[in-house]
Amino acid sequence: MYGWEITADHVNHKINHRMESHRGPGNIPERISTLLAADPPDPMPRGFARWRLYDDDDTCYFEGILYTDEPGSTDEFGPQDDIGEAYGCTYTKILNPETKIWEAL
Repeated sequence: MYGWEITADHVNHKINHRMESHRGPGNIPERISTLLAADPPDPMPRGFARWRLYDDDDTCYFEGILYTDEPGSTDEFGPQDDIGEAYGCTYTKILNPETKIWEAL
């Protein structure tokens, strides 16, 4: 199970809007929605990750926070599958919490 929240929408030029309508997927469990509603501490605990969605021109469309019960699984592609493809996003980067480098999945 996973869920995500958009924290920066570069398509519509909205930054740090914390609205439930910007969480997904559509069937996000209430437990995960509640976890995303709280600001995760820094460094983020296990299961949380920061993500960005990009197109082929390396333009970042969205940034956000992901929570998954299975870190390192295909759940990390959730934001790309759920919203990114509709905007032409072709790849996802996850922030490595140890190196602080954005790494493509």
